[in-house]
Amino acid sequence: MSHQEPQASPKPSPFYCYAVGIAPDIGRHRVLMARFDELRNRSRWLVRLRWLAVVGLVSATLVARHALVLPVNAPVLYLVAAFLLVYNIAWHFLTRRPGSSNDVERGMRRASALAALQIIIDLLALTALLHYAGGVENPFFFYFVFHMVIASILLTRRSSFYIATLATGLFYTLVVLEYSGALSHHALWPGELSLYRDAAYVTAVLVVFATTMYLSVYFAGDIVEKLRLRDTELITVTSSLEKGSLDLVDAYEKIRALEAIKSDFLRTTAHQLRSPLSAIRSLLDVVLDGFAGDIERQREMIQRAHDRTDMMLAMVNDMLSLSALKDVSGVEEGETRRVNVCEIVAELDAFYRPRASEKGLALEAAPPGVACEITANMDDIRHALNNLVDNAINYTPSGGAVRISAEASGEALVIKVSDTGIGIPEESLPRLFDEFYRAPNAKKAVAHGTGLGLAIVKRSVEKSGGSVSVESRVGKGTTFTLRFPIA
Repeated sequence: MSHQEPQASPKPSPFYCYAVGIAPDIGRHRVLMARFDELRNRSRWLVRLRWLAVVGLVSATLVARHALVLPVNAPVLYLVAAFLLVYNIAWHFLTRRPGSSNDVERGMRRASALAALQIIIDLLALTALLHYAGGVENPFFFYFVFHMVIASILLTRRSSFYIATLATGLFYTLVVLEYSGALSHHALWPGELSLYRDAAYVTAVLVVFATTMYLSVYFAGDIVEKLRLRDTELITVTSSLEKGSLDLVDAYEKIRALEAIKSDFLRTTAHQLRSPLSAIRSLLDVVLDGFAGDIERQREMIQRAHDRTDMMLAMVNDMLSLSALKDVSGVEEGETRRVNVCEIVAELDAFYRPRASEKGLALEAAPPGVACEITANMDDIRHALNNLVDNAINYTPSGGAVRISAEASGEALVIKVSDTGIGIPEESLPRLFDEFYRAPNAKKAVAHGTGLGLAIVKRSVEKSGGSVSVESRVGKGTTFTLRFPIA
């Protein structure tokens, strides 16, 4: 009776279904916390009502004894009032103890048990009070109804009916024992009034009392249950709205971050394109204004403008490639197929070997010992490896070496592009794959570069389900490692 028994779940409203679908944990926790707080507050409310009961009992005894001159047993009634006073002081401090939110269900069981214990002791005290104040002849026996209402508010429906049964049993026991003479009767009214021995009166009172107790619990419990259901719906919908608000705030912050990235991208792009455009404009102005001199000088100016145009074209192409990779969140089914990485490595070897030889570099493409097929977009993989090999040759001084290898490692195909070039400073590694970023020593070694190549590499590899990492030491060289699931 002191525990919160499991009850059949009431039919949830559309709001409740919607809310639970969004934030079930938050909603359930808040519902439990709300019921826990309600239980503790109602227990304190019961303590406050008991103060009034003590004052009322003492006042009623004084009036009955001295004003109405009724034959009440005043000393016993004062003793009951003193018991209620001491007992209520103890409960006052007990219900003021702060509850813990760590285990709400355990706290609810404890609070329910304490509330039920209070009600049981109150019923026992009220029964004793009636015995010494007229028994069934005392009209205040209907005060049992207050405890039925209180039980319906504080306890579960089943526990409330247990309380009603207990109250009925206590009152029936008192009335029957006094009727049979097994328990002495303390008269409340002067004269020969003996209603407690009147069978018809006693029977009628017992029937009305029992039906009143159970009907009070039934109707009060039904009202409280509906109110709790509405509270649950309200709390759960509120939790869902709060969670939705947090989601909107999070989405807004993401949009702001994307907007900042876009603005930064546009500023950087404009800056990167403005420099070569300004140079081209200056070179063409020199030629058009006739300050270039002889034909050879004019050809030199036009050639330099042509080189700047090539650089801008390369940047625009890289930006278009990067934009296309960003637009695709995953690998499209129609774009993927089995790709033999070893064939791509052989193509790169044949394509870059003349350039490497011209620069005085040793280019090595290690033949793999196993088949090296992956499921990916061939153009993306070719583009990524092309950028890595191109960078390796650009940033490796004459006399160095560039090596391309592919090997199986467990269920992954590992591709490595290594060089003995200038290396990358440690502080530049975290930003290496950022758009338009170039390490300081890279800018000194090669004046012109878009800063988009490695960003394209990362996007291309991740689009095909792979990953890319880098190891480097300044002056010693760099190794880029690509990992793909083997097809």
